[in-house]
Amino acid sequence: MSTTKSGHTFEEQCHRNAEIQKLFIGHPGALEIHPGKWVQARAYKEYADEYYNFQFEENDVVVSTMPKSGTTWTLEVVWTFKNNPNLDNPMAIQPLNMRTPIIEIDTLIAHIPSRGTFKVMFDKQFPDFDQSHGLFLQLAGMSPRPRTIKTHLPFQLLSSTALDTAKVVYVIRDPRDVCISYHHHAKLFFYENFQGTFDQYVDAFLAGAVWLGPYWEHVAQAWKLRDHPNMHIMFYEKMKNNTKEEFMRLSTFLGTNITDEQMEKIIHYSSFAEMKKRDNHIVGASDAPDFMDMAMAQKSGGFFRQGTAGGWKKTLTQEQKNKFQAWIDENCPDKEIMDNILNP
Repeated sequence: MSTTKSGHTFEEQCHRNAEIQKLFIGHPGALEIHPGKWVQARAYKEYADEYYNFQFEENDVVVSTMPKSGTTWTLEVVWTFKNNPNLDNPMAIQPLNMRTPIIEIDTLIAHIPSRGTFKVMFDKQFPDFDQSHGLFLQLAGMSPRPRTIKTHLPFQLLSSTALDTAKVVYVIRDPRDVCISYHHHAKLFFYENFQGTFDQYVDAFLAGAVWLGPYWEHVAQAWKLRDHPNMHIMFYEKMKNNTKEEFMRLSTFLGTNITDEQMEKIIHYSSFAEMKKRDNHIVGASDAPDFMDMAMAQKSGGFFRQGTAGGWKKTLTQEQKNKFQAWIDENCPDKEIMDNILNP
């Protein structure tokens, strides 16, 4: 076990058991980060202190989630509110990961040699900068202001300036839908390359043994900060059920003063169908073969697959539903969270 300057400890023997570990062949081996028992790829220890000391600024907006909770949708909306309210900004054709970089993704892609579109764009925008120490970490640091930054890091692993200085939008989604979407993601992307069955993935998810798990601890850290003036918590189910009301609340929090006319257009622009049409711009088409199983993407859907709430009701077996319910009953930190999810 080793300790970072930020005070976190790394345990090489993660609580993933051997049977779970061998199913994630994209990043063989994993770290367990304390406090919190967070699951991370081994490369995380190279960046841990820089993530913890990353300087967020007053005009930054940080979109934070457990993966597969509506992050991409929220990022596009936040960036559009701040930078493209009239839908006429030519920068909108850049991949979303260039416009709203995820600071910790270097830990997963460090072993993938090609960086495709992102590297080309980075070379053009920052020709004299050394990219060897975290392409996306450095991109986040040098992005044009005001910045919209994405992270899946829990608050224990994130700089305190995220909340003390910037504004944070945290999105919560029904964990059953998160698990289904996360399973597809883990099979689709080479940096996870999950080789097991869905039932095995459910067990890994419930055990907190997926990347950046455990789920409830991740949510709990944000939930206890819900009254902080710089924190805005959203529920994916409410966003789907009453989009305009939720987006208006978000605009008020961000101080972007979006008009009714602008809002109607942005709602259409950021709808699942419209974002799926812009898949190449959002994900980065030329990068896809480096990161993604293209055969699987064509067969079962790529990055944009369904974008629905409540799909777990038809997908999970009764046994899986029972497992999830027992896990929710035991681990959910506040009944109000599930009330918001189930009664949007």
